[in-house]
Amino acid sequence: MKKYSLIPLALLAFIILLPSCGGKKEMPVIPEWEQQAHRSLRHGNAAYHKGCYLLASRYYQAALEGFTTADNTYGTALALNNLGNTFRMRHQYDDALACYEEAGQRASRRGEKNLEMLSTANRISLLLDMNRADEAASILEKIADRETFPVFRRPEARLLDLSARQKEAEELLKTALHGAGPVEKAGLYFTLGNILLEQNRAEEAREAFIKALGLDKAAGRFGATASDLMALARCDFLMENYTEAYDSARRAMEIWSLTGAAHEVAEHKAFFMELSEKSGADTSLSLHFIKIWLAGRAIAGPCD
Repeated sequence: MKKYSLIPLALLAFIILLPSCGGKKEMPVIPEWEQQAHRSLRHGNAAYHKGCYLLASRYYQAALEGFTTADNTYGTALALNNLGNTFRMRHQYDDALACYEEAGQRASRRGEKNLEMLSTANRISLLLDMNRADEAASILEKIADRETFPVFRRPEARLLDLSARQKEAEELLKTALHGAGPVEKAGLYFTLGNILLEQNRAEEAREAFIKALGLDKAAGRFGATASDLMALARCDFLMENYTEAYDSARRAMEIWSLTGAAHEVAEHKAFFMELSEKSGADTSLSLHFIKIWLAGRAIAGPCD
């Protein structure tokens, strides 16, 4: 699961409201006809934070429509970037790529460097998800000042890993952890854990995923929590701790079903069933709730 946007979305939503001039920092008055777009953006950020990606996409589309009507180019670029994140999380990769490309172009035309770089970093990460590493590397190499933008650290580490330069990737991520905020730290730990796990360094990877899990749970990032738990299950599986692996996988599957992440449940179900067999666990009750929650029959789900 590719679970993190590259900087807090709530922060970007706040940036859109900041004045661009010097002097006294007074919040600009938002025109009445544009206020709903800002509200939709905030609601989208809240839904995305929880892992409710379908709901978030609806809010971001509403924000896009509002900003388009108001001719707010920065707002449309931001909404497109965020909409791209929801498409990516739902594995609609072509739609996500189109959103990132357009968001970056609009931000570039306005001279909004931070948003342009964010959209570019998201595009690079998406290309890696799509197994298009050569294209991702080509884009990254053209950004001469990328070291000044923290959003490139995780995709750069992934590219180093793919180039069999795991040690450099590890050092890059560990260095980036110093001074990083909680959201960024969670993503860095998750990426580090994946790189370690690919080298069959399960114990070290487990430590990284546990740190990511603690940060995600503390912040109420349910979708991210599920990804951490499933990663822990894979570590415990390699270590032959099948009971612990099953428990982590079960928790992940149940969270994903509550957030409507049907693609994640389907992708990991075979592994979940394998763990149940190896651990001797009875899956009947969990599968019952997973089924009804995926069908949208939760009474108090996080996305209701």
